[in-house]
Amino acid sequence: MIRISRLADNGSCHFKIEGRALGTFGDELRKFLEGLLDSESRITLDLEGLLAIDQPTLEFLAHRRDRVILEHAPRYLDRWILGAEATS
Repeated sequence: MIRISRLADNGSCHFKIEGRALGTFGDELRKFLEGLLDSESRITLDLEGLLAIDQPTLEFLAHRRDRVILEHAPRYLDRWILGAEATS
């Protein structure tokens, strides 16, 4: 299950992601973010409540690091994203 909440931040595109971005929930998160990136130049994601992430969603975030700012990401996630960037 995934929960996406908009955070008030002076009109910027800032969201809190909670739960597990696995399987269909990972698909849902990627589609949501793709839609946002169609209309926003940059988005910020607070990932403090992200408990798990699947490989496709991880790669999605890694390939969009220039437009997606990650806040409060668990340490393991930063290491995995750097690894995903290195292999692509």
